[in-house]
Amino acid sequence: FKPYQYDFENFMSDSDLESSLVSRLLKTKRGNCRSLPFLYKILANEVNVEAFIAIAPMHCYVKHRDEKGNWWNLEMTTGSFSRSSFIMETFNVSEIAIESGLFIKSLSDIESVAYCICDLLNYYEYKTGRYSDDFIRKCYSIGLQYYPNSQLQTNKGNDLKFRLDSKIINMGLKGYRDIINYPELMREFEAMDSTFQYLSKIGYSTIKPEDYEKMVNDIKVKQTKLNTEK
Repeated sequence: FKPYQYDFENFMSDSDLESSLVSRLLKTKRGNCRSLPFLYKILANEVNVEAFIAIAPMHCYVKHRDEKGNWWNLEMTTGSFSRSSFIMETFNVSEIAIESGLFIKSLSDIESVAYCICDLLNYYEYKTGRYSDDFIRKCYSIGLQYYPNSQLQTNKGNDLKFRLDSKIINMGLKGYRDIINYPELMREFEAMDSTFQYLSKIGYSTIKPEDYEKMVNDIKVKQTKLNTEK
């Protein structure tokens, strides 16, 4: 019955990507803003309680709806509720991103599963050093079928860019200006460019890792103070 705790050592999963997995959380009882909300979602489903995964740049949390239909944002990292305006300001979320469903949306179960592909691809890149190959293309293509306005668009854009850049180098061309006489390369450029334009259209944004680290450290200080007072 050991309580689950926030893992302040691996909150960004950059030194240990498995720290974002529910399987690691179950073993260590320590997790971050990826594993904690998903375990909560799994348990909520088991007891037939309505709960939704919601995301913001570099962040994941849970949304509940009360008897009056009002939405509540549950932060598993602190065990508290946050206003949507606070999430928007803290994580640099625009109104466009909310309207498009990219951020702060209550994800359906299938969208939540599709979102997990982001973690799969991050782990795959961590293990192999690759961010462009047939496996990666298969993963984001499947995910985008069920969650088109998602961060998987960044995986698609990066994959298309890497493939095009590699062909340009192999053909001895100097850059994008030299591909105008190559119809196939132009089509690939247009596909890449339209993907990045689409990301901008749906309001994609991120926050600096150092800003996220500062925010987490502030939370750690507050929790330490509360535990001391108790």
